[in-house]
Amino acid sequence: MENITLSYKISLEERLEGYDIYYRVKKRKFTFIKAAAFAIMLILFIQQVIMNPKYTLGWICIIVCLGAIACIFATPKMERKNYGYANEALKDDVYRFEMSKDKILVSTVLPDSDEKYLDIDKEGNTVSQPEIRPTAVDMTDRKFSAYESENVFTVSDSGAFFTVPKSGLSKYEEQELRDRLKPVPIAVKK
Repeated sequence: MENITLSYKISLEERLEGYDIYYRVKKRKFTFIKAAAFAIMLILFIQQVIMNPKYTLGWICIIVCLGAIACIFATPKMERKNYGYANEALKDDVYRFEMSKDKILVSTVLPDSDEKYLDIDKEGNTVSQPEIRPTAVDMTDRKFSAYESENVFTVSDSGAFFTVPKSGLSKYEEQELRDRLKPVPIAVKK
């Protein structure tokens, strides 16, 4: 089985679509489990307050449970918004996707002008750029998963996720990824 190597750019919309898929399949269940735990505590405190309306600690715990449930459901929206802000600066970056038999590496391709220097400090000196380590996904990890939507492939394992847009792929490359990753088709709500 030969290695696959691709280079691509990814738009902010495609990144957010990949994040939405990752959140839905990897994190949403835990959001509901945490909310359910606080909802059960909320019901128990409401029951105690109904039986004894002067139970001040019960009233405080009801407010805390309601606040926790609100925070649990607000956090994913804030994470998505922050993910979008953080990735807006990366819209022009080019990525290299390398897939071997059991591992995928995604690295940032630096432009020639950025090879040695990234920035200029306060004194006007050039500052060396830190190395950007590639994202590695182990395809033998039991938590490895791949998903395919209309516009992107989203790949993750227990420690990382990334998105490969279909817009930059040829039909052959798209089919090759589909055959090797065996992604689960998934619909994305718009």
